[in-house]
Amino acid sequence: MEPIDEARSKQIFGVVRPYPRHIRERVFALLGELGFELGDGLVVEPGTPDAEAADWVRAQQLDLVLLPLHTHEDRDGRSVDGLGVAALLGADFERRGTPILMPVDEFSFHSSFARRFGVLRDEAPDIARLIIPMTPDQVGDREIRERILERVDATF
Repeated sequence: MEPIDEARSKQIFGVVRPYPRHIRERVFALLGELGFELGDGLVVEPGTPDAEAADWVRAQQLDLVLLPLHTHEDRDGRSVDGLGVAALLGADFERRGTPILMPVDEFSFHSSFARRFGVLRDEAPDIARLIIPMTPDQVGDREIRERILERVDATF
């Protein structure tokens, strides 16, 4: 593993509606190895509606947003996921260029994700450009590590 860049060691990420523990721990460990820290209180709980989650993301000053696809129901019984939040982020967030790491489980990646991501790319190409999709099998791969660091470095 490459040494952590000291400037990067202070970079902060926040997470929206994290996956269950077994996946979350692996992704958090990867981000820790890359020099990111989860900021205090920077977690949006599962069940939060997409609009509230998008408002929260826009209000933060983060170096990286961890926004899992994590399809589930919000507290009002509506289906929500990371692409729904991303679609609501808007032009101000786009201009910031904050990278979005989006873990996607294998089943979703090979079923609905590609189609829905294509729609997002057509409707909000600058937001789609910020998203780094990652399956559980890719956690820790050199290519994913490089993509994360390249996107974060591009925002400075």
